[in-house]
Amino acid sequence: MLKYLCTLCLVLLSISSFSQNAAPESVAAKKAPIDVLSVYEDVVAQGYESAQVYRKLANGRFFESNYTEARKWYSKLFEMDSNPDAIDYLRYSKTLAALDEHDLAKDFKARYERAKDKE
Repeated sequence: MLKYLCTLCLVLLSISSFSQNAAPESVAAKKAPIDVLSVYEDVVAQGYESAQVYRKLANGRFFESNYTEARKWYSKLFEMDSNPDAIDYLRYSKTLAALDEHDLAKDFKARYERAKDKE
């Protein structure tokens, strides 16, 4: 009798642990990745504009090496924010250099150096 009881307990524990392990996988399989940059672009298309949104779009495209799009968003950021972060100047400078706009890239590199010294 004790042998059957032990076997029953082992079977129940195995089933219980199996069902707990399977649940997170099925939930994770249902979740799809969200393209955050597309969401921000939709927000801008709906008319909401802010320096914070432009900064996120510009930096996101910069890190994807999509320099044409990054240039677009950095230029909008600089139009809206008269005192951007120093790192924004540096990233924009690198973006312009990647697009072979070296004179403008040097200008923004100099702005980065001045802004960095103020921090």
